[in-house]
Amino acid sequence: MSELLALNDLELFDSRDDPAEMRTLALDVKGNAEAIMATNGKLNALIQDELGADTGSYLPPDVGGWNHQVVVD
Repeated sequence: MSELLALNDLELFDSRDDPAEMRTLALDVKGNAEAIMATNGKLNALIQDELGADTGSYLPPDVGGWNHQVVVD
C-alpha cells in the first residue's frame, strides 16, 4: 500500500451508492485498504492483458514515458 500511495493519486468510487462520484473512498485508506488493493490488482491485470509490460511506451512523446526526468534551472 505504501508504494501505491507514494507513486499514485488514488480515487475509488462506489458506483452503486455514489453514481455521481462525489466521494472518493480512497480518502479513508485504512478503512478501504482491502477494496483499494483489490481494485489495484484488477487494474494491473487489465494493463497486463491489454498492454503487456507497463513501460509507459503508450504515452505521447511529450510526456516522456516513465523514465522522463524534468530538469529545473
